[in-house]
Amino acid sequence: MRNLTPKLLIQKPVTQILGLIIVIATMFSCAKNNDELLLSGVLETDDHDLMAPFSAELTEIRVEEGDNVRAGDTLAVLDTIVAGAKRRSALAAVKRAEANLSNLEAGSDKEKILAAESRLQSSVATLEQAKRDLDRTEKLHAEELIGDQSLELSQLKLQTARSAKQIVSEELADLKRGARVHELLAAEAALSQSEAELSALKKQLDDAFLIANADGIVHLLPYQIGELVPAGRSVVTIHSLADLWIRIFIPEDKLNRVSLGDNLNFSVDAHPDMSFQALVTHISSSAEFTPRNVQTQDQRLNLVFAVKLVVISGTSELRAGMPADFHL
Repeated sequence: MRNLTPKLLIQKPVTQILGLIIVIATMFSCAKNNDELLLSGVLETDDHDLMAPFSAELTEIRVEEGDNVRAGDTLAVLDTIVAGAKRRSALAAVKRAEANLSNLEAGSDKEKILAAESRLQSSVATLEQAKRDLDRTEKLHAEELIGDQSLELSQLKLQTARSAKQIVSEELADLKRGARVHELLAAEAALSQSEAELSALKKQLDDAFLIANADGIVHLLPYQIGELVPAGRSVVTIHSLADLWIRIFIPEDKLNRVSLGDNLNFSVDAHPDMSFQALVTHISSSAEFTPRNVQTQDQRLNLVFAVKLVVISGTSELRAGMPADFHL
Protein backbone atom coordinates (compact mmCIF):
# COMPACT_ATOMS: atom_id res chain seq x y z
CA MET A 1 0.00 0.00 0.00
CA ARG A 2 2.78 2.43 0.71
CA ASN A 3 4.18 1.78 -2.76
CA LEU A 4 0.87 2.59 -4.48
CA THR A 5 0.26 5.89 -2.76
CA PRO A 6 2.99 7.87 -4.50
CA LYS A 7 1.78 6.64 -7.91
CA LEU A 8 -1.77 7.71 -7.14
CA LEU A 9 -0.57 11.06 -5.93
CA ILE A 10 1.38 11.50 -9.11
CA GLN A 11 -1.39 10.26 -11.46
CA LYS A 12 -4.10 12.51 -10.02
CA PRO A 13 -2.35 15.80 -10.81
CA VAL A 14 -1.48 14.54 -14.28
CA THR A 15 -5.09 13.67 -14.97
CA GLN A 16 -6.25 17.07 -13.76
CA ILE A 17 -3.68 18.81 -15.94
CA LEU A 18 -4.72 16.84 -19.00
CA GLY A 19 -8.37 17.65 -18.33
CA LEU A 20 -7.54 21.31 -17.96
CA ILE A 21 -5.66 21.26 -21.25
CA ILE A 22 -8.65 19.71 -23.01
CA VAL A 23 -11.02 22.29 -21.53
CA ILE A 24 -8.75 25.14 -22.58
CA ALA A 25 -8.36 23.71 -26.09
CA THR A 26 -12.11 23.30 -26.34
CA MET A 27 -12.64 26.87 -25.21
CA PHE A 28 -10.22 28.16 -27.85
CA SER A 29 -11.88 25.97 -30.45
CA CYS A 30 -15.32 27.24 -29.50
CA ALA A 31 -14.07 30.80 -29.50
CA LYS A 32 -12.62 30.28 -32.94
CA ASN A 33 -15.83 28.70 -34.23
CA ASN A 34 -17.94 31.47 -32.71
CA ASP A 35 -15.72 34.06 -34.34
CA GLU A 36 -15.90 32.43 -37.78
CA LEU A 37 -18.81 33.57 -39.95
CA LEU A 38 -20.20 31.18 -42.54
CA LEU A 39 -22.28 32.83 -45.26
CA SER A 40 -23.88 31.18 -48.25
CA GLY A 41 -25.25 32.43 -51.54
CA VAL A 42 -26.08 31.14 -54.99
CA LEU A 43 -24.10 31.79 -58.15
CA GLU A 44 -26.13 33.87 -60.57
CA THR A 45 -25.49 35.33 -64.00
CA ASP A 46 -26.87 37.97 -66.32
CA ASP A 47 -28.62 36.55 -69.37
CA HIS A 48 -27.89 37.86 -72.86
CA ASP A 49 -30.86 37.50 -75.21
CA LEU A 50 -30.38 37.61 -78.98
CA MET A 51 -33.61 39.18 -80.24
CA ALA A 52 -35.23 38.90 -83.65
CA PRO A 53 -35.05 42.42 -85.15
CA PHE A 54 -38.01 41.68 -87.42
CA SER A 55 -40.59 38.95 -87.90
CA ALA A 56 -39.08 36.15 -89.97
CA GLU A 57 -38.73 32.41 -90.31
CA LEU A 58 -35.85 30.82 -88.42
CA THR A 59 -33.74 29.12 -91.10
CA GLU A 60 -30.61 28.06 -89.17
CA ILE A 61 -29.61 27.15 -85.61
CA ARG A 62 -25.89 26.55 -85.32
CA VAL A 63 -25.70 25.63 -81.61
CA GLU A 64 -27.39 23.43 -79.05
CA GLU A 65 -28.39 24.12 -75.46
CA GLY A 66 -25.35 23.75 -73.22
CA ASP A 67 -22.81 24.65 -75.92
CA ASN A 68 -19.99 27.03 -75.06
CA VAL A 69 -19.90 30.04 -77.36
CA ARG A 70 -17.54 32.94 -77.90
CA ALA A 71 -18.37 36.56 -78.58
CA GLY A 72 -18.68 37.03 -82.34
CA ASP A 73 -19.97 33.51 -83.07
CA THR A 74 -23.03 33.33 -85.36
CA LEU A 75 -25.60 31.29 -83.45
CA ALA A 76 -28.73 31.47 -85.62
CA VAL A 77 -29.94 32.91 -88.93
CA LEU A 78 -33.34 34.35 -89.82
CA ASP A 79 -34.87 34.20 -93.30
CA THR A 80 -33.13 36.73 -95.58
CA ILE A 81 -35.20 36.24 -98.74
CA VAL A 82 -37.83 38.89 -97.96
CA ALA A 83 -35.26 41.31 -96.52
CA GLY A 84 -33.04 40.79 -99.57
CA ALA A 85 -35.91 41.50 -101.98
CA LYS A 86 -36.80 44.68 -100.09
CA ARG A 87 -33.17 45.76 -100.19
CA ARG A 88 -32.98 45.28 -103.96
CA SER A 89 -36.20 47.28 -104.42
CA ALA A 90 -34.84 50.07 -102.22
CA LEU A 91 -31.60 50.11 -104.20
CA ALA A 92 -33.56 50.55 -107.44
CA ALA A 93 -35.53 53.42 -105.88
CA VAL A 94 -32.28 55.14 -104.92
CA LYS A 95 -30.99 54.87 -108.49
CA ARG A 96 -34.23 56.32 -109.87
CA ALA A 97 -34.07 59.22 -107.43
CA GLU A 98 -30.43 59.87 -108.34
CA ALA A 99 -31.27 59.92 -112.06
CA ASN A 100 -34.20 62.29 -111.53
CA LEU A 101 -32.07 64.70 -109.50
CA SER A 102 -29.30 64.51 -112.06
CA ASN A 103 -31.69 65.42 -114.87
CA LEU A 104 -33.09 68.35 -112.94
CA GLU A 105 -29.62 69.63 -112.08
CA ALA A 106 -28.48 69.30 -115.72
CA GLY A 107 -31.50 71.18 -117.03
CA SER A 108 -33.95 70.23 -119.79
CA ASP A 109 -32.66 68.50 -122.90
CA LYS A 110 -33.18 69.77 -126.46
CA GLU A 111 -35.75 67.13 -127.37
CA LYS A 112 -38.13 68.32 -124.66
CA ILE A 113 -37.70 71.96 -125.69
CA LEU A 114 -38.34 71.16 -129.37
CA ALA A 115 -41.46 69.20 -128.47
CA ALA A 116 -42.75 72.08 -126.34
CA GLU A 117 -42.09 74.58 -129.13
CA SER A 118 -44.03 72.37 -131.54
CA ARG A 119 -46.98 72.21 -129.12
CA LEU A 120 -46.85 75.99 -128.74
CA GLN A 121 -47.04 76.53 -132.50
CA SER A 122 -49.99 74.21 -132.69
CA SER A 123 -51.76 76.00 -129.85
CA VAL A 124 -51.15 79.39 -131.54
CA ALA A 125 -52.70 78.09 -134.74
CA THR A 126 -55.68 76.74 -132.83
CA LEU A 127 -56.12 80.08 -131.10
CA GLU A 128 -56.06 82.00 -134.39
CA GLN A 129 -58.63 79.65 -135.87
CA ALA A 130 -60.83 80.10 -132.77
CA LYS A 131 -60.66 83.88 -133.22
CA ARG A 132 -61.72 83.64 -136.88
CA ASP A 133 -64.53 81.28 -136.02
CA LEU A 134 -65.79 83.65 -133.33
CA ASP A 135 -65.71 86.62 -135.72
CA ARG A 136 -67.80 84.73 -138.27
CA THR A 137 -70.18 83.48 -135.59
CA GLU A 138 -70.73 87.01 -134.23
CA LYS A 139 -71.63 88.29 -137.72
CA LEU A 140 -74.09 85.48 -138.28
CA HIS A 141 -75.58 86.02 -134.83
CA ALA A 142 -76.00 89.76 -135.55
CA GLU A 143 -77.92 88.90 -138.70
CA GLU A 144 -79.98 86.46 -136.58
CA LEU A 145 -78.93 83.56 -138.77
CA ILE A 146 -77.73 81.50 -135.75
CA GLY A 147 -78.84 81.33 -132.15
CA ASP A 148 -77.22 82.29 -128.87
CA GLN A 149 -76.04 78.74 -128.23
CA SER A 150 -73.76 78.75 -131.27
CA LEU A 151 -72.28 82.08 -130.21
CA GLU A 152 -71.57 80.84 -126.68
CA LEU A 153 -69.92 77.71 -128.07
CA SER A 154 -67.55 79.76 -130.23
CA GLN A 155 -66.69 81.99 -127.28
CA LEU A 156 -65.92 78.90 -125.14
CA LYS A 157 -63.63 77.47 -127.83
CA LEU A 158 -61.68 80.73 -127.92
CA GLN A 159 -61.21 80.74 -124.14
CA THR A 160 -60.06 77.11 -124.21
CA ALA A 161 -57.55 77.85 -126.97
CA ARG A 162 -56.14 80.80 -125.03
CA SER A 163 -55.74 78.68 -121.86
CA ALA A 164 -53.99 75.91 -123.79
CA LYS A 165 -51.57 78.39 -125.36
CA GLN A 166 -50.80 79.87 -121.89
CA ILE A 167 -50.05 76.44 -120.40
CA VAL A 168 -47.73 75.44 -123.25
CA SER A 169 -45.97 78.82 -123.12
CA GLU A 170 -45.24 78.43 -119.40
CA GLU A 171 -44.04 74.86 -119.89
CA LEU A 172 -41.64 76.00 -122.63
CA ALA A 173 -40.38 78.82 -120.44
CA ASP A 174 -39.70 76.37 -117.58
CA LEU A 175 -37.82 74.03 -119.88
CA LYS A 176 -35.66 76.85 -121.20
CA ARG A 177 -35.08 78.19 -117.67
CA GLY A 178 -34.29 74.77 -116.22
CA ALA A 179 -35.68 73.06 -113.10
CA ARG A 180 -37.31 75.22 -110.49
CA VAL A 181 -35.85 75.47 -106.99
CA HIS A 182 -38.76 73.66 -105.34
CA GLU A 183 -38.44 70.79 -107.83
CA LEU A 184 -34.76 70.41 -106.98
CA LEU A 185 -35.52 70.43 -103.25
CA ALA A 186 -38.23 67.81 -103.72
CA ALA A 187 -35.89 65.61 -105.75
CA GLU A 188 -33.14 65.91 -103.10
CA ALA A 189 -35.62 65.01 -100.35
CA ALA A 190 -36.82 61.99 -102.32
CA LEU A 191 -33.24 60.81 -102.76
CA SER A 192 -32.47 61.22 -99.05
CA GLN A 193 -35.57 59.22 -98.10
CA SER A 194 -34.67 56.43 -100.52
CA GLU A 195 -31.12 56.27 -99.16
CA ALA A 196 -32.41 56.12 -95.56
CA GLU A 197 -34.75 53.24 -96.43
CA LEU A 198 -31.92 51.41 -98.16
CA SER A 199 -29.64 51.87 -95.14
CA ALA A 200 -32.32 50.52 -92.79
CA LEU A 201 -32.88 47.48 -95.00
CA LYS A 202 -29.13 46.82 -95.18
CA LYS A 203 -28.98 46.81 -91.38
CA GLN A 204 -32.03 44.55 -91.24
CA LEU A 205 -30.31 42.12 -93.57
CA ASP A 206 -27.17 42.15 -91.41
CA ASP A 207 -29.27 41.67 -88.26
CA ALA A 208 -30.71 38.47 -89.70
CA PHE A 209 -27.46 36.84 -88.54
CA LEU A 210 -27.73 36.58 -84.73
CA ILE A 211 -24.22 36.93 -83.28
CA ALA A 212 -23.16 36.29 -79.67
CA ASN A 213 -22.22 39.47 -77.86
CA ALA A 214 -20.45 37.73 -74.97
CA ASP A 215 -18.70 34.48 -74.06
CA GLY A 216 -20.98 32.04 -72.32
CA ILE A 217 -23.16 28.95 -72.44
CA VAL A 218 -26.30 28.56 -74.55
CA HIS A 219 -29.08 28.38 -72.00
CA LEU A 220 -32.27 28.41 -74.05
CA LEU A 221 -33.38 27.92 -77.68
CA PRO A 222 -37.13 28.59 -77.62
CA TYR A 223 -37.70 28.26 -81.39
CA GLN A 224 -37.01 25.52 -83.90
CA ILE A 225 -35.98 25.75 -87.55
CA GLY A 226 -38.94 26.64 -89.75
CA GLU A 227 -40.89 28.47 -87.04
CA LEU A 228 -41.91 32.11 -87.42
CA VAL A 229 -40.16 34.31 -84.85
CA PRO A 230 -42.03 37.54 -84.00
CA ALA A 231 -40.03 40.76 -83.88
CA GLY A 232 -38.51 41.43 -80.47
CA ARG A 233 -38.61 37.81 -79.28
CA SER A 234 -35.49 36.05 -77.98
CA VAL A 235 -34.07 33.46 -80.36
CA VAL A 236 -31.08 32.46 -78.22
CA THR A 237 -30.43 33.04 -74.49
CA ILE A 238 -26.83 32.93 -73.28
CA HIS A 239 -25.60 32.58 -69.70
CA SER A 240 -22.55 34.81 -69.59
CA LEU A 241 -19.68 33.18 -67.68
CA ALA A 242 -17.95 36.53 -67.37
CA ASP A 243 -20.90 37.92 -65.40
CA LEU A 244 -21.16 35.38 -62.58
CA TRP A 245 -22.06 37.04 -59.29
CA ILE A 246 -23.28 36.14 -55.81
CA ARG A 247 -25.46 37.92 -53.26
CA ILE A 248 -24.90 37.19 -49.57
CA PHE A 249 -26.45 38.70 -46.44
CA ILE A 250 -24.19 39.83 -43.60
CA PRO A 251 -25.54 40.40 -40.07
CA GLU A 252 -25.51 44.00 -38.96
CA ASP A 253 -22.98 43.40 -36.17
CA LYS A 254 -20.54 41.67 -38.58
CA LEU A 255 -20.70 44.26 -41.36
CA ASN A 256 -17.29 45.66 -40.40
CA ARG A 257 -15.67 42.50 -41.77
CA VAL A 258 -16.43 43.41 -45.38
CA SER A 259 -15.55 46.52 -47.41
CA LEU A 260 -16.02 47.56 -51.01
CA GLY A 261 -13.16 46.22 -53.15
CA ASP A 262 -12.39 43.25 -50.88
CA ASN A 263 -11.52 39.91 -52.48
CA LEU A 264 -13.28 37.10 -50.62
CA ASN A 265 -12.63 33.39 -51.02
CA PHE A 266 -15.48 30.93 -51.42
CA SER A 267 -16.00 27.27 -52.20
CA VAL A 268 -18.60 25.20 -54.03
CA ASP A 269 -19.76 21.64 -53.47
CA ALA A 270 -18.80 20.58 -56.99
CA HIS A 271 -15.12 21.40 -56.36
CA PRO A 272 -14.49 20.92 -52.62
CA ASP A 273 -10.69 21.09 -53.03
CA MET A 274 -10.70 24.37 -54.91
CA SER A 275 -10.99 27.95 -53.70
CA PHE A 276 -12.45 30.76 -55.77
CA GLN A 277 -12.41 34.53 -55.41
CA ALA A 278 -15.13 37.16 -55.68
CA LEU A 279 -14.89 40.94 -55.56
CA VAL A 280 -17.20 42.97 -53.32
CA THR A 281 -18.84 45.48 -55.70
CA HIS A 282 -21.86 46.64 -53.72
CA ILE A 283 -22.99 46.83 -50.10
CA SER A 284 -26.57 47.78 -49.40
CA SER A 285 -27.00 51.20 -47.82
CA SER A 286 -29.88 50.05 -45.63
CA ALA A 287 -30.58 47.02 -43.48
CA GLU A 288 -33.33 44.51 -44.10
CA PHE A 289 -34.79 41.46 -42.43
CA THR A 290 -33.00 38.26 -43.30
CA PRO A 291 -34.71 36.55 -46.27
CA ARG A 292 -36.52 33.39 -45.21
CA ASN A 293 -34.57 31.23 -47.64
CA VAL A 294 -31.18 32.26 -46.20
CA GLN A 295 -31.17 31.67 -42.43
CA THR A 296 -32.81 29.34 -39.93
CA GLN A 297 -36.10 30.03 -38.19
CA ASP A 298 -34.53 31.61 -35.09
CA GLN A 299 -32.40 33.94 -37.18
CA ARG A 300 -35.08 35.35 -39.46
CA LEU A 301 -35.61 38.47 -37.45
CA ASN A 302 -31.96 39.51 -37.58
CA LEU A 303 -31.09 42.64 -39.49
CA VAL A 304 -28.71 42.03 -42.37
CA PHE A 305 -27.11 43.93 -45.23
CA ALA A 306 -27.13 42.59 -48.79
CA VAL A 307 -23.68 42.36 -50.39
CA LYS A 308 -23.05 41.69 -54.07
CA LEU A 309 -19.82 40.01 -55.19
CA VAL A 310 -18.59 39.47 -58.75
CA VAL A 311 -16.65 36.26 -59.41
CA ILE A 312 -13.12 37.04 -60.61
CA SER A 313 -11.50 33.58 -60.75
CA GLY A 314 -12.35 30.06 -61.82
CA THR A 315 -15.32 30.94 -63.99
CA SER A 316 -14.66 27.96 -66.27
CA GLU A 317 -15.42 25.54 -63.39
CA LEU A 318 -18.46 27.42 -62.10
CA ARG A 319 -22.07 27.43 -63.24
CA ALA A 320 -25.09 29.51 -62.38
CA GLY A 321 -27.20 27.90 -59.66
CA MET A 322 -24.28 26.46 -57.66
CA PRO A 323 -24.35 27.22 -53.90
CA ALA A 324 -21.29 29.16 -52.72
CA ASP A 325 -19.93 29.23 -49.14
CA PHE A 326 -17.88 32.08 -47.66
CA HIS A 327 -15.88 31.71 -44.41
CA LEU A 328 -15.20 35.12 -42.87
